[in-house]
Amino acid sequence: MKRQTILMIVYYAYLVIVVLLLTYCMRHISGEPMLDPLSPTSTSLQSMAIMYVLISIPLSFWGFSRLIKTYRQQGIDEELLAKRHFLLSIMRMTLLMVGACACICLFLYIHQKSMLWCGAMPVVAYCFCKPTQQRIDMELNQS
Repeated sequence: MKRQTILMIVYYAYLVIVVLLLTYCMRHISGEPMLDPLSPTSTSLQSMAIMYVLISIPLSFWGFSRLIKTYRQQGIDEELLAKRHFLLSIMRMTLLMVGACACICLFLYIHQKSMLWCGAMPVVAYCFCKPTQQRIDMELNQS
């Protein structure tokens, strides 16, 4: 049941990204970017998005594995460990998808291809977070 919930979140996140890209394709017909790419506002927004992505990717992997290892060392029962794993998985995927969606939205407003590539990095990292039963069992049963 929990695995299905996580997979639904994965599919909804991919759906949001596809909708954002389709919105771009429809708006691209008009041509003009909504923000000047060289303005101080767009530069600071791009810098914040890039910093968020560069921090969130390693933090999501390191923090997740660190917390799961800590919970295992505390000797909590399997049911509670599975619940915490489920919650941490959702938090990890949300952390990554916020960065991807923010970069793609900036790409829509600024029309800078660097934002599209920056938005692709969390999506690739997100593929490594996609839960499978084998991965869940491996993460919960590591010594």
